[in-house]
Amino acid sequence: MGAKFAQAMLLAAPGGGTDEARDDGLQHFFYVLTGELEVAVGEKKEVLGPGAFAYCPAGTKYAFRNRGAGEARALWVKRPY
Repeated sequence: MGAKFAQAMLLAAPGGGTDEARDDGLQHFFYVLTGELEVAVGEKKEVLGPGAFAYCPAGTKYAFRNRGAGEARALWVKRPY
């Protein structure tokens, strides 16, 4: 029963996030639970609140940053294509 994906809880303090856009060849799915998370997928960038999600196809650069005043939490699933 080998897992073909990884799931993690993303916790980002205010102002926290990635230093630069990255592409690791995996698909990524972000589902925001609390706070506000700015997510960039390719050339598109949006601020997401609770209940919103973003999908990043394999081979696409992504980045994220907490632009809110409190901690942001998101469910982060990634898997090979």
